[in-house]
Amino acid sequence: MPLSTRVTRLLGIDMPIVMGGMTGTGTVELAAAVSNAGGLGIFAAHNAGSPENCRQWIRKLRTLTARPWGVNLTILPSMQALPYDEYAKVIIEEKVRIVETAGSNPKKWIPLFKNAGLITIHKCVTIRHALSAEKLGVDIISLDGFECAGHPGEEDVGNFVLQARCSQVLKVPFLCSGGVSEGSQLAASLARAWRKTLLIDGDMRNPAAHKLFDLPLEPGFSEVLRGETDLPDAIRPTALSRLWLMSAGQWDNHAVQALAQEGVGTMFEHLKEQYDFIILDSCPVLPVADTLSLGQHVDGVVFSVLRDVSSLPAVYAAQQRLTQLSIPLLGVVVIGATGDVANSGYLYPAIKAK
Repeated sequence: MPLSTRVTRLLGIDMPIVMGGMTGTGTVELAAAVSNAGGLGIFAAHNAGSPENCRQWIRKLRTLTARPWGVNLTILPSMQALPYDEYAKVIIEEKVRIVETAGSNPKKWIPLFKNAGLITIHKCVTIRHALSAEKLGVDIISLDGFECAGHPGEEDVGNFVLQARCSQVLKVPFLCSGGVSEGSQLAASLARAWRKTLLIDGDMRNPAAHKLFDLPLEPGFSEVLRGETDLPDAIRPTALSRLWLMSAGQWDNHAVQALAQEGVGTMFEHLKEQYDFIILDSCPVLPVADTLSLGQHVDGVVFSVLRDVSSLPAVYAAQQRLTQLSIPLLGVVVIGATGDVANSGYLYPAIKAK
């Protein structure tokens, strides 16, 4: 099911996911795969090696997907002069619809591409640069926090700090790059995009969202499932504008068993009428059946994989369980792990693998 935002409507894509230029690995094949999956595939022009090779890449990409895609033009200092003007000329001549600029002041490039009728995205790492690009007429800002790979600048400002300020001063829509790997972060990003968003902590056995927002654990989702509290009393506003939280509450077997009752679907349908987006942050698929039960009531699942911890057989098994129950899989987020990863995962002592 498409996830509609200002960005998706402007770009004509299903999901607000935009591929970075990705020097060295950003090929037309990867861009086509992202576009065919519903996002916006982009390849960096300089990955092609020359302006004429870039022309051939553009033509090849057209044969690989009929969905929207774009080209990234990254302007960086170099010991050797690079033919950026020629790359720009090829992009315009080949009637590319979407272009992303990055690496330096876009004052030369945004007007050039806008005059040619292209949708423009500019990637930047500071508020002042975003405002400058907006004044030049850019359509979308790609806001890179320090967590983002590539060229995150020298300011060392985190993604959600940038988002908080940009949501107050920017008029154009913006993408957040880096630091979005969990349900709470996705919910915060959607709220920053001026969408009324509800985050539900569905990980009743291992609750955490209430701690992030400094809100009470109960009454919450568990109490609603057991019929101990009314739905409105379990939902609280967070300090972030347009974001509400239903915490996990105090779980027990009765709450878990209630997930299979018909009233759960009715509850979600009622909530959909009140919020633009509902993000249900649930527990791992394999240890317990909670996520599979909740999956019957969602429009799609974003699957989180913990690098160096989630084994390939386990990932495949979890994907198969979702598929067997016809739970739509929207995509996968790979979360990097550092330190003692063996002790950093979920702890379900009663069912912990031996």
